[in-house]
Amino acid sequence: MNFRPDWQEHALCRGTMEPGVPGYFPERGRHPGETKRMCEMCQQCPVVSECLEFAMVNEIKHGIWGGLSERGRRKIRQQWKADRRDAGLNVNSGVE
Repeated sequence: MNFRPDWQEHALCRGTMEPGVPGYFPERGRHPGETKRMCEMCQQCPVVSECLEFAMVNEIKHGIWGGLSERGRRKIRQQWKADRRDAGLNVNSGVE
């Protein structure tokens, strides 16, 4: 996937934390249901695919990216890498 240079500016979560930084970083155990609510919001986001791909390529370990928590991304990481290799793509780069 080639990232649109401005994909982050279209993220629904933009402005929830640091200006210009997508993703959401809920404090564990602080607000019950917050992670689920944010992941659901991601499903309405126009750049959810770019966000998840960005997190996977850059091996981001914390926060919600592309509708998945860090636990969710860990669960799909091996399959994601295998799919990229099968497609002839570099596993550690969003540039093709």
